[in-house]
Amino acid sequence: MRKNYRILVLLAALFIVSALAFIAGCGAGTGGGTRGYFWNVQNTDINKNLYGITFKDVNTGWVAGETGTVLKTTNSAIDWTKETTGTTSNLRDIKSYGDDVWACGDSMTVIRSTNGGSSWENLNPLRRQTGEESLHSVSLGGYPGAWFCGDDGVVQFTEDGTVWVAFDTGTTQNLYDIVVYNDGKNIAAVGEDGTVVMSDDSGTSWRVVDSGSNDDLFAVTAVGNGSSLKLWAVGSNGTILYYTAATGEWNDVKSYTDEDLQGVCFGNQDTGWVVGNNGKILKTNDGGLSWFDQYSESDENLHDVYFSSTDLVDGFICGNKGLILKTITGGGNPDYEGH
Repeated sequence: MRKNYRILVLLAALFIVSALAFIAGCGAGTGGGTRGYFWNVQNTDINKNLYGITFKDVNTGWVAGETGTVLKTTNSAIDWTKETTGTTSNLRDIKSYGDDVWACGDSMTVIRSTNGGSSWENLNPLRRQTGEESLHSVSLGGYPGAWFCGDDGVVQFTEDGTVWVAFDTGTTQNLYDIVVYNDGKNIAAVGEDGTVVMSDDSGTSWRVVDSGSNDDLFAVTAVGNGSSLKLWAVGSNGTILYYTAATGEWNDVKSYTDEDLQGVCFGNQDTGWVVGNNGKILKTNDGGLSWFDQYSESDENLHDVYFSSTDLVDGFICGNKGLILKTITGGGNPDYEGH
């Protein structure tokens, strides 16, 4: 009887060890050392919603969010430190070019750091009416200089934060994201009710383009160049659209989700990610023809996703309640999905 008892105890111990090993291998931990096939939660020690994320390289990055929050990491999202920005406005987006970091947000707020976040300067973009409008996005495409879009069709440009230029985009719809490509020559901004405005001459002239959708568009990105260039836009009710330079038209693709999609990133023509509400993460490996779910370890709303064009495995996502997710495997492929 005692011998049988010892055998049962031994089998139970082996089962627990095996279970723990399986959990560690699937990335269910919350620290930066977990090496699973999915997305792992990183500790930020804050409870603020985070709306934008950007990286200088795989180690150094910044995230921006509510009440002027900017966090910085120098060890690939394992640890984050809070920076003193001098503003309490909600910051809706952040972008970096080396150590030149720009963020924008509510009440026409724009802040800039030219030393990697050691100090920040509050800038003064042009204001309409009461100045309570929000700037939702910043793009550093065509650097030097920064492009912004926001409420009431606002698009503005500044080279260094001293002189600002505002453009008539032909719309009064709120614009939620802007992308600048082809060395600053081409610009696209997306927003309310499927609104898309585009410029082919560095902002001198604009046209309102039919996107074929009435859903709000929250994010846009560009990939490729020349006739192979594509724009990808995502938005409410699971909307995913793409634009091809070859045809000059927008088309939709099936996402098989009704969640609002908030962020999009493509590493190359074939590989891209989309993030959205309730922890939704989608990935494509075939240029957007098909999309599959990735496991996110969270059901918080996700707002932005970052991969560099030279690294399709190290990725970062930010979301509500201080959430930051990291992957070192591209987030996984269909064969690895565990749900």
